[in-house]
Amino acid sequence: MALNNRPLVAHNAAFDLGVIRDACELCELDWPQLEYACTLVVGRRVWPGLTTYSLPFLAAHLGIEPAADHEPAADAACAAEVACRALQTREAAGLLELLAQGESKSAKLRRAEELRAEGREIEIIGEREFARMLEGFAAPAA
Repeated sequence: MALNNRPLVAHNAAFDLGVIRDACELCELDWPQLEYACTLVVGRRVWPGLTTYSLPFLAAHLGIEPAADHEPAADAACAAEVACRALQTREAAGLLELLAQGESKSAKLRRAEELRAEGREIEIIGEREFARMLEGFAAPAA
């Protein structure tokens, strides 16, 4: 994918990556190697305790001109500005450094680790592995 070795930044990146994945499958293209950052995740790490982490709310919190309601180019510019503000706030040299700072675990991952510590057999897998597991299941009939 022609991103010139630059990371992809999006808010709620899982949605955008799903669109890219579906487009690649439809066009019978290989899934590209992408580095990406999700400003939803970044927002939760950099500014904990906010009421919500929606893009309009984060923009307002940071004094950024909010994007028009789900207008892609405006959303992209807003997400980029949120990422830049996060880099400044954390004084990080780049997205990889920012994402590595204060690595936080989700409540689900913490609970899984607690169950494992109690001696329960539990396998902790990543999002990609989970998606691969689900591929084997047929969608329910409508």
